[in-house]
Amino acid sequence: MAHQRQERPSVVDGIIRKVSGLDKLADLSGDDLVRFSDDFGMELKESKVTTSQMRKIFSEIKHIHREAQSTKRFNIDRVKMLKPKIAYLAGREDKLKPFKRVMDTFIDKVGDGEDFARLASFMEAVMAYHKYHGGRD
Repeated sequence: MAHQRQERPSVVDGIIRKVSGLDKLADLSGDDLVRFSDDFGMELKESKVTTSQMRKIFSEIKHIHREAQSTKRFNIDRVKMLKPKIAYLAGREDKLKPFKRVMDTFIDKVGDGEDFARLASFMEAVMAYHKYHGGRD
C-alpha cells in the first residue's frame, strides 16, 4: 500500500479543542471560522481528499438548510444523522478520518438553527478553501 500522509495534529486537534470549548457553535467567531476552514481545507487537500468525497456531506447539509428555511422548522435529528453518513465514508477511506473527527465535533455542538447555520458556513468555506489550495474533484 502506498505511504499515506499522517494528519497534522496541530490543525485537526486545534480546531477540535476550540470548538469543543464553545457553549454554542454559533459562538464561533467569523475570524476563527475563516482560519479553521482555510487550515482544514489545506489539510484535506494535502491528504488527497477529493471535492466529490466531501460534496456528499455538503449536499446533505445544504438540503437540510433549504428544508429548514422553507418549512421554518429545524430538524436536529437530520443533522445528527450526518454522523453515521460521515462514519461510513471514513470507514471506506482512511484519509477521511480527520474530516470525520472535525465534523463530528461541529455536529455535536449543533443545538438549534443558528448553530446549524454556522456548521453550514464552515462546510461551505472548507469546500472553497480546499478548491483554492488545489484540491481536486
